[in-house]
Amino acid sequence: MDKTSTAEKIEQILQQQINVMKEVYAYQKELSDSVRNRSWEGIERYVLKSTEASNKFLRLDKQCFLLLNQLDPYNEEVRDFYGYIALLPAENQKKLSYLYRSLQQQVQLSKTANDTLDAYVTHVQTLVQDMMDAAAIGTRTSFYTRTGAPSQSNYSSLVIDTVF
Repeated sequence: MDKTSTAEKIEQILQQQINVMKEVYAYQKELSDSVRNRSWEGIERYVLKSTEASNKFLRLDKQCFLLLNQLDPYNEEVRDFYGYIALLPAENQKKLSYLYRSLQQQVQLSKTANDTLDAYVTHVQTLVQDMMDAAAIGTRTSFYTRTGAPSQSNYSSLVIDTVF
């Protein structure tokens, strides 16, 4: 396989990876909006679709790496993306560099969205846990079962009928 056709295949894969990362980012935004609005319907669907898209991205990434190795198959030295495409004509290098930078930007957007959602969920978990601890310590009252028998102050299954 000549280098030009390999470069074209790499270009196609990079385009597909960019599109997949845009899908992942869109699913992450939908998931984040659902969590912030406490709209729990459809969350599982967003997670599944995001996972499917992530797996597709990984498959494309492996294909891209195999094609990059075909540019210089007898060199055992490990290189980064730019080291591989340096073996191509300048026109192909320019196209692939642009696509690779676009892909990196999409990956960074996705990572930022994921980190933001993770920080939000962690903050909410900490807030709720602190509120529960304050309520349990502050009351200093006994807990009873629904039949009226005294029980330990284990509130792991406590239901709060209040929106905070």
